[in-house]
Amino acid sequence: MAGAGIAGLCCAYELVKRRFEVVVLEASGRSGGHILTIHDRLADGLYADAGAEHFYRPGYDQLWSYIDELHLPVIAYPRRRHLLRAIHGRLYSPEELSTAAMLTRLGYNQREIDYIRKNSLENLAGLYFSEYVDKFADEYKPFEAHLNHLDSITGQQLLLQKGASATVAASLGGQQSALQAVWHAAIRRKRHMAWVQLNLFRIRGGNQRLTDAFALSLGDRLRLGCPVTGIEHSPHGVRVEYRDGGRLKMEEADHLVTAMPLATLRQIPVRPAWSEAKHYVIENMPHSSHCRVIFQSRTRFWQTDRVSPNMNLGDPSLGMVWAMADEVQTQRGILIGTAGVTTPEKATAAYRRWYPGKSEDIEESFTVNWTTDPWAMTCLPSPLPPGVMSKYWPELIQPAGRIHFAGVYADDYPFGMEAAVRSARRAVQEIETT
Repeated sequence: MAGAGIAGLCCAYELVKRRFEVVVLEASGRSGGHILTIHDRLADGLYADAGAEHFYRPGYDQLWSYIDELHLPVIAYPRRRHLLRAIHGRLYSPEELSTAAMLTRLGYNQREIDYIRKNSLENLAGLYFSEYVDKFADEYKPFEAHLNHLDSITGQQLLLQKGASATVAASLGGQQSALQAVWHAAIRRKRHMAWVQLNLFRIRGGNQRLTDAFALSLGDRLRLGCPVTGIEHSPHGVRVEYRDGGRLKMEEADHLVTAMPLATLRQIPVRPAWSEAKHYVIENMPHSSHCRVIFQSRTRFWQTDRVSPNMNLGDPSLGMVWAMADEVQTQRGILIGTAGVTTPEKATAAYRRWYPGKSEDIEESFTVNWTTDPWAMTCLPSPLPPGVMSKYWPELIQPAGRIHFAGVYADDYPFGMEAAVRSARRAVQEIETT
């Protein structure tokens, strides 16, 4: 196993249960990958999830099975409730945004306004995407839906053709392949997920408790600080070179599961070289990354001011912000934000520009900059542009001989911790049947 993020840890955990001999090589000095709970910089027992931070049901069903199996406590996480949105320099409440006058001002057409008032703004995608759900009989076989022509246009172009307003076409369709847009919409419905889920959850004490539990179960099978430096494979097995304490070492195995980001994998020599199709995926898979901003305040001032802590600011220095660790018994508070690339100073200044109350008392702020992390720099796969979906799917998830692939990117709906554990379980099945 190469990589001890949630996908690698989950895959190893399942293989050990099936009595396989497993070695997990993790390049960094800690396990967990993009799941990281911060404790040591915060006061009064407060904590903050600096990476993956929520899940829900239905939609995260396989992830929930591990939470239940490992007896991890779950609490509600209302980070999308009462969300204030910044528009044209002002924050608007959900109630304000639901009025016909405001929706008209924002560019929605009358059909969309009628749908929103009946179904809510969060469920607007259903107006345009519901008709495609039944066309995808098997969610892992998108090309059998006979909609391949949609890969030649963007989601935005498709929605404009269907009569959507420019506002909706840009926000729901964007510049991704229209085929990918409708495919992912169909997957959400087939898994009985809402278009936008409001009932979110997290693990009490931080989501890292899940990856820590996986790591604990693996014991000395998990080796930290061991970056892979080379891979050699054949029809009969694999040989992995890696560094451990500055010394070059080697492991031989029947199979290798690479659960590292593709941005890392593309830097590792592989003999024989990847096939042309696999090389294309590894070299070109687009991804996003971000900074997580963490604010510690002297009080939970938003409660004093009767202001929702959950905001979508769209500011370059602070895109979104919300509260967590509310269950910790202290007067201090924690706010978490996200941005592309920012600094604590810029993020704090942005928050103070936007916050509408009078009691703000942030006493410390810092960032976790995933964009510079050498081993976990990628977050989610970015949407694919038109014309290339057949180059990525299903090649993304296909094994290369005895090398298997796991990670958020390696699932048909590549989003969140659920995709990571789904891909891990698929890799286990491939190994069992080889």
